[in-house]
Amino acid sequence: MKISSLNYQETISQEFKAYQNKVRNLIGKKHYGADGNYKEIILINFLKKIVPLNLSVGTGFVKSSTIDNLNNNAISTQIDVIIYNNSYPVYFKEGDFVIVPPESVKGVIEVKTSQTISVLANTINKSNSIQKIISHEIFNGIFVYDTKSDFYSPTEKLESSMKLSLKSNSSVNHIVINENKSFAQNGIFIKKSDDIYSCYDLGNISVGYFFSNLLEYVSDKVAPSMKSHMYPIMNGKTSKMIWQVSKYEY
Repeated sequence: MKISSLNYQETISQEFKAYQNKVRNLIGKKHYGADGNYKEIILINFLKKIVPLNLSVGTGFVKSSTIDNLNNNAISTQIDVIIYNNSYPVYFKEGDFVIVPPESVKGVIEVKTSQTISVLANTINKSNSIQKIISHEIFNGIFVYDTKSDFYSPTEKLESSMKLSLKSNSSVNHIVINENKSFAQNGIFIKKSDDIYSCYDLGNISVGYFFSNLLEYVSDKVAPSMKSHMYPIMNGKTSKMIWQVSKYEY
């Protein structure tokens, strides 16, 4: 069971790489904007297949009844992927585009085609802005298709961004990078737990672990019998950890 589950998790990463290469080979480098939009669609369609039926997946905005300084309802920036409880009424829905109330939101994901370790700090700061609209804890993820940076130690900028994030419940808590094109590495998974961000070199199963954590966050319950399939590393991922960032100074 462990072996087949491990292989299954690896195919998830391979699936995303295959889709990415298909589109890039067809449209070339001149149309990276369209390439980026397609990557969001790939992720949305994948999530629709795995989330429970009481949840929907789309893209759009979260709108609050809270009044801002200009006497307007507070509204988020556009969010690449929103996972929301479909038992709540929505403000607006057309296809996958939605405007939803914050109470219905179970998770959000920022999707990036490519990201350096320095730029990732900016993406974390942007994704953290959702806490102005949503006060409860959600899955707040960043999905990066590829990088050319060495993630074996955090930059000062990334570390500062993470330390700030650790002060909030609804800040970014899961990050995955599917492929490193410069260092011939596959997969980095970063998870926020309590007062620490931990970075793991999980190779081709990084994407699978990202989705397994997402399912645990957004689902009301997960069958105990699925746990070994969702997390197939024999002795856990601790041995794969390469660095940590804590809000405490030692």
